[in-house]
Amino acid sequence: MERVFDGALIGDAKTRLIVPAWDADHRSVYLYKTAHHGRLETDYRRPIIDAAMATAAAPTYYRQHKTVDDIGLLDGGVWANNPIAIATVEAITLLGWTPGSLRILSLGCGDEVYMLPEAPGIGGLGLKILSLLMDGQSRGALGMAKLLTGHPHDGDAIYRYSPAVPAGFFSLDDTSKISRLKGLGVSSARNAKPQLKPIFFQTPAAPFVPVYDLKGMAA
Repeated sequence: MERVFDGALIGDAKTRLIVPAWDADHRSVYLYKTAHHGRLETDYRRPIIDAAMATAAAPTYYRQHKTVDDIGLLDGGVWANNPIAIATVEAITLLGWTPGSLRILSLGCGDEVYMLPEAPGIGGLGLKILSLLMDGQSRGALGMAKLLTGHPHDGDAIYRYSPAVPAGFFSLDDTSKISRLKGLGVSSARNAKPQLKPIFFQTPAAPFVPVYDLKGMAA
C-alpha cells in the first residue's frame, strides 16, 4: 500500500471522501474527510494510507492501526458496516444538498443467506451472531437513508447492490475465492448497467474543488 499510495495525502483526492473508523482508546467514532466544508481543516493533511489501514483494521483479524499521530484506530465497520447513512447525512447537512436531489449508489460485499434457530441462546448462535449484528447495522443504516431521501415514496433515490451469497462460503481471511467474488461483481454490474447508466454514468460530475488546498490556502 505504501508503494501504491506513494506518500499521497487525503487532500490529493479528486472526489469528496468520508472514511469511517473507530477510535479504540476513546471508544468513539472517527471519520476521515476531505476538505469539502470550511470546518474540515485537519484530515486533508493526513496520509491516505492511514485512512485505508484504519478502515480495514477488522477486530479479531488485525491489530489496531497506529496513525502518524499515534492514534489507535479500528475498522469503521464496528459502527458503520454500511456507510450509506453517513454519506446521506453528510450530503444533507454539511454540503447542504436537498434530499430530493440525491441519487445514491450503494455497493455491498454480499449478503449472507442464513437462518437462525427459534430459541438458540447466545451459545447456539455461534459465529452467526456476527452476521446478525452486521446485518442489523447495515439494514438499519439503509432504512435511515431511505427515510432521509424519501425513497421510494417520493421517488427512487437509492440503488443498492449486494448479491446474496451462501452463509460461510466466503470469509474475510480467505483469498482463494477472489475470482468467484469478481464474477459476482461483473455479473451484477452487467445486469444493473441499463438502469444505472442514465442516472450515474452519462453526465460527468462537477469537479470537486476543496475548501483548502495542501498549502493550507482557502479556495
